[in-house]
Amino acid sequence: MPLGRRWPRLAPEHATTWDLDGGGALDFVGQDAALQALDAKLAAQSATVDMVGAPGGAVVSCQEAQGVPHNPAAQDLCRVALAGARFGQQPGLELPAKVRLRVSASARQTYHPAQPIRFGSLVGGNGFAVFKQKPDGTCNVFTLDLADEDRAAMCAAWLAAGKPGRELVPGLGDFEIAVAPDFAAPAGYRRDIGADMPRNDGPVTSALGDPAADLQLGNEMGNARISLQSGDYPARALRANIGAKVRVWIGFSRDGKPGSCRPVESSNGSYLANTTCMAMMRGARFDFAPGTPAFQGLRYLAKTVSWAIPVD
Repeated sequence: MPLGRRWPRLAPEHATTWDLDGGGALDFVGQDAALQALDAKLAAQSATVDMVGAPGGAVVSCQEAQGVPHNPAAQDLCRVALAGARFGQQPGLELPAKVRLRVSASARQTYHPAQPIRFGSLVGGNGFAVFKQKPDGTCNVFTLDLADEDRAAMCAAWLAAGKPGRELVPGLGDFEIAVAPDFAAPAGYRRDIGADMPRNDGPVTSALGDPAADLQLGNEMGNARISLQSGDYPARALRANIGAKVRVWIGFSRDGKPGSCRPVESSNGSYLANTTCMAMMRGARFDFAPGTPAFQGLRYLAKTVSWAIPVD
């Protein structure tokens, strides 16, 4: 069960996959046309909904979040989710559980720059951008109002115009200036999808169970080097005040490197168990005792980790 690649992080304007900090993803891939139809509504009013995903990944429940008044955009978002959105775990992480998330979606209208590209002060603030000069003489542009596909052309025009604008911090090469938008051109939208997890998702157990006894590492076979620091606390769980006691099996090859990690138990949902395995795959090592016979495949070591929210 080796770990696969990380789920991709997509730019907000193309956000059809929302990455759960490496522990999985909420995937709207294939639903982009339906989401695009939502953009105008999401630009007028953001939507917040509560979703539940079955262990197989399908979204089985979606409704407006408690305390949020009637919102057509939220209803449409739920229709899109129930029609085909899926929850997926990071490849190699196999602790099944229902997934419960509070999902928020919003959109912002974007414009193309007028041609030829012009710079200056604008009434109303549309089209402001920050240009950052790079050491190689090119630039990056950061803007909320202008479409990303026009960035290269805006940078070229800015450099050709002599890098006009107000320098935000002297010496850092960041300049703020307005770019005249073309309001006659079809507008686009920049979409942002985010989510929060519940603090208490209940105990879960993997159906895979423990490795066979002859594949387990005993104390006489060596010592594990496993170090988890405060900085390893999964960021999304920390922000949501989620703690759990989890148990995982780490599979080591004969060279002492981890080849897999199997989460088997958690006192509070699957997320922390899965991200514990990701931390183990990054940093765990096993020092085999001298004379340990060679073997093929993996040998497994159990590790229990208690994640507790720090108390000030």
